[in-house]
Parts: sequence; structure tokens; C-alpha cells
Amino acid sequence: MRRKIVALVRNPNGLALTWCNWPELPPNALLAGVFGAEAEKLKTEALPSPTLLLNASFFEEEGLYQIALAEKARFEENVYKSYLLDTRQEVTAVFSQDPDRLHRFIQAYGGLFQAKPFCLKRDPRFPVVEDLSISETREGFRLSYLQLAPFDEEKCHLCARCARLCPEGAILPERTIDFRRCNFCRACEEACPEGALNLDRYEEINEEVRFLLFLEEVPPEVPKRPGLVFTGNELDAFLASLGTFELVESVGINQGKCQYAPRFASGCRLCLSQCPREAISFAEEELVVRHLLCKDCGRCISACPTGALEYTPLDDRGFYSYLNYLPDLSGRTVVIGRESALKRLFWSPDFPEEGDFFFLAHEAPKAFSLEKMLAFFAKGAQRLVFLEKGPQVASLTNDLLEALFGVRPVLVSSMIPPAKPEESLTLKPSALPAYHGRRPWLVALLKSFWQAAGKPKVSFKTQGFGRPKIAPERCTLCLACLNECRQAALAADPSIYALTCEPSLCVACGLCVKICPEGALTLEEGLFLEESFFERTTLAQDEPLVCKRCGKVFGTRKSKEKVEKVLAATGRFAEILDLLDFCDECRVKELFEREV
Repeated sequence: MRRKIVALVRNPNGLALTWCNWPELPPNALLAGVFGAEAEKLKTEALPSPTLLLNASFFEEEGLYQIALAEKARFEENVYKSYLLDTRQEVTAVFSQDPDRLHRFIQAYGGLFQAKPFCLKRDPRFPVVEDLSISETREGFRLSYLQLAPFDEEKCHLCARCARLCPEGAILPERTIDFRRCNFCRACEEACPEGALNLDRYEEINEEVRFLLFLEEVPPEVPKRPGLVFTGNELDAFLASLGTFELVESVGINQGKCQYAPRFASGCRLCLSQCPREAISFAEEELVVRHLLCKDCGRCISACPTGALEYTPLDDRGFYSYLNYLPDLSGRTVVIGRESALKRLFWSPDFPEEGDFFFLAHEAPKAFSLEKMLAFFAKGAQRLVFLEKGPQVASLTNDLLEALFGVRPVLVSSMIPPAKPEESLTLKPSALPAYHGRRPWLVALLKSFWQAAGKPKVSFKTQGFGRPKIAPERCTLCLACLNECRQAALAADPSIYALTCEPSLCVACGLCVKICPEGALTLEEGLFLEESFFERTTLAQDEPLVCKRCGKVFGTRKSKEKVEKVLAATGRFAEILDLLDFCDECRVKELFEREV
């Protein structure tokens, strides 16, 4: 019997599923249930969908049609960059304390890549460089330095008079000076008819390079970036990094959601702690992913509590849309894996012939975060099985569901293990809460699961959750804490002159504690499932300060008292402290009238 392929086709009446004989597909096919490597044999522009192939035996036609629509939207709605990068054309700065060693290296390897040599000792074969500093950029490094440039090339006519008059023979062809010979008699400067020579002339240089290669040790002040910074002992690794590479920007960044503040050197660093290749860092006041180093594992995305990092081939909103396309998953085991892992399972005796399953091909299983796993269970899934590689937060998901329902339904295995009661979650499927960002979506899912469990009081230590606490007597309601809270866990209520907090939105970045000028805030880290965790409550409140002249509200009583205290401590300004009772405009008028 010839193999049958399920395909999504477009016909005059719209979209429909059809079954075709291998390897024949109609020209109007949009999606084909095959693995990626098989698509070339189909001689069609239809996109390959391993997910559609694997689920063909486990759903009725209506459910399979919904999966096909989800796959179609997944491919069409999620756009990401993919391109070729030739690192041989990228500049590499090569440093050495030994001029001869540097010269031999450039002679031997300089033709393989774009080398920029820097000799840290004066030698006529290399430019003289001083005050060198190295900082990180989005793609590599910025070098800032002063380069000795005795010759003004725009003025110099290459007459060679300076070289002929030099008593030490220190001036060489191509406008080079050997400062090992030069005695700074300055006869050359005086002899130049164009005034083109100045032995004290430096040029300020700023340039960007991709790689740093230190033939000796890397100086301690240089950023340590594996894959971008090398030593002479790592020459094989450096040469292996040269070539043409296909880069896929699978990790997308939303800077506006990131809860790390480089200017305070403080905040959430969960993504940095998860990256095994140090492909994530902060450069030029921004979160940066160096895609040349990134292996697309997705661990940083799973750890990010705010949605600042997303998996671009299926981002958060795209995942939400994908789940809404899917049929009811009640009682099903959801099996998630890379295409290669799913293909091995498909070709093994362990692949099930029947049962309640849903298979999802996903190239970064480690990118799954807590809310995505909860969303599958909200759709009625009984278990989640990650093939071979699972996300770090799988254990957190199990801890949470065990505390609420007494089961641990998230598994990581090379095959599909038999179902066990203690590993199966049975919930009535419900409509997914609306998506308004990763954190609000997680909070809505957490609340629905907590309510379904009967609202038990649950708490345990974990990263990415916390609740700010305050000493109200210290807070002046300056609201400096709000400047860095991008999740709106802290907010102002101008109607009652209060600072409020919704703990469930807090990602425990600690920035509010860091920047509070009064030291009024502290942070208790952990997940606390209780009524107050999901409610917005008042942390601190004050009375409005009303201008004595115009009646406008322009501050709070505590802020005025704080300023009065600071000014009084100086022993001055006692005669004008009452001006603090006026708003900015009226204070000027009052002061002017008093002077008159």
C-alpha cells in the first residue's frame, strides 16, 4: 500500500484537508504532513509540517484540520531573521607584547582574516598606540585609543627631505619613524617645508571589531567573552570560528520589558545565569544577544519572567494564537520535541499505534516557560512529555501542580512513558485567558489553577516571584521606584495619593529596593499563592500638599517634611522654609513680592 500524506490545500471554496499518495501533492497544497528532509522529494512549495504528520493517526478529520490551521498560522505569522555571516571579513584585533611574535603571526595568518595588529611595545613595524580602552558593543567590541601620527598625510608631499636630514636615520619609507633610533632633535620638523611633521601629533581613533586575539594573556580589564576573545593558546578555536555561518535570530528582544538596569548594575539577570555560552550580555545600556555565539537552546527565554526574550519562530502571542486554533486536548499526553527527536520516535517500535496524544515539533523545547506549560493543561492536557530535552522550569511546574493537585505531570524522556496516576492531571478544559503580555498571562493562569484547586495557601522559594514590602513611615511617596518597575507591580494611585502593589506581577528584580532613596522598600522572594497575592493593595499613603496661594495640589506632606528636614540640617534657609508651602509658580511670585 502506498504511503498517504495529509495536506492542507486551498481550493475555490477555501481551505481543506486532503490525502495524497506519496510523493504526489496537488499544486494548491499549502502544508504537507512530512518531515523537513522529505520535503525536497515532493517537488512542491508546500511547507513541511512534522506536527501534522505525527498527529494524523490520533485525531478525527475536524481536529486534524484545526491542527493544520494552527500550523499554517505558525509559519505565516512568526517572522524572524536568517542570514549568512562571513567572519573572515570581520575585523579581528590582534595584540602582543612581543613585536617579533606579532610580526610572525601576521605573516603566517594575516591572509586568512581581516587582522588589525596592536603591538603593546614600540616597534617601527606597527603603529604607536596609547591610552587603549576596550568596551563591548552589540556585535563585538569598540577600541578607543590615541595613535601617534607624526605625518599629516594631507600636507605631506613625500619629498623625503626629512629622511635625508635625519642624523639617526630614524625616518623610513612610507612615512614611518623608528622611535628606537629617534633622539627627538626635531630637525625633521624644522626641515619640512609644508609643516606636515610633528613628533607629538596623535589622532583619536574609535573603531569596532568582532574578535579580540591576545597572543599572550588577556588583560584583567578586558571583558571575558568565550567565542569572541581568544589567547594564543586558543588559536585552533579562533581559526575554527572563521568561515561562513548561517545565523538564525531565534531569540528576540523587547528592551522595554527587561527588568535589568545597566546604569544601576542591578536587576533581573536570570537570562544571563542560564546561558551556557555567554551569548547574552549588556552592552551600550541594552540587553544584547550575540547570535554568532547563540546555539538556540532557549534556556534564556524560559528563564525570562517578563517576556523581554522571546522565541521568534513561535513567540508568546503566536503561541497563544496557536493554542486557540488547536482542538480540545482533554485527557491527552502532549509530546514536545525537536524534529530530529520526534523522527527517531516515529521510526522506533515505541511509537504508539493508537491513544490520546498530541505531538508538537518545536526546535527549542528548553524555551518553554511556566505559562506555556500551564496553558497546555488549561486546554485539558493530562501530561506533558519533553523528548530528550526539557526546560529548566519543568521542575517548578511540577512543584506548583503537586502543591495544588498532588501530581507531577511534566516529564522529560527519550520515549513516551506509561501513564501513572501521580503523573496525570485531570482538569476540565477552559478558555485561555486573554493575552496581554507574558507576565499578566501567567498571573491569569496561576489564578485560575489556584481557584480550581480550592484556593489553598501555597508558598515556596523560587526565582522570578516576590512581593515588595515597605516601611510606611520612611516612604515620602517620591515614586522613584516606579521609574524602573516595567511590570506595573508597583503603581501610583493619584486619587488617594498612594503607592500600591500587586505582588503577582513582581518578578523580584530588586530594582525598587536598589533605587529607593529612603531605604523604605524590601523584597521577599518566592511564590505566595493566596488572595492578597493577586490583589492590588496600598503600601503607603499620604496627604496632598495644597499650594497656599493658588490651591493647586503639587506634592505630598511627607515630601515637604523631608525637604524641610534636609534644609534645616544645614543651619540655613530658616527664613524661607515657609516658601515650601507654595507650588513652583507661586513660590517665584512670593519670593519676588518679598524682595520688592
